[in-house]
Amino acid sequence: MEETTAKSQKVSITLRPKTDPTQTDKDIAHFFKDIATSTILLEQKDNEVSAQYAGRNELINDENESIADTIRNALIGLGVKLGGSYPQWKALVAGIVKN
Repeated sequence: MEETTAKSQKVSITLRPKTDPTQTDKDIAHFFKDIATSTILLEQKDNEVSAQYAGRNELINDENESIADTIRNALIGLGVKLGGSYPQWKALVAGIVKN
């Protein structure tokens, strides 16, 4: 999505877990199901740039052929839901705005 006016601009990118197209295995190797989205919104108003992050529909991916993958996804997904990924997203958004 891109929106532009005389004094402001907005751009967003939405990321979603998907299967690896180079692998024959159809499992998503991600701790969230493929309905989860991560959206980064960048906005420039005059000389000020801001960024926001939003995670939506973050359901833990517990539909795997491997029990080890299911356990890994449950542990990582729980950590993310408890705020474990916040520092990474904060650093990414701050880095985008800084540059």
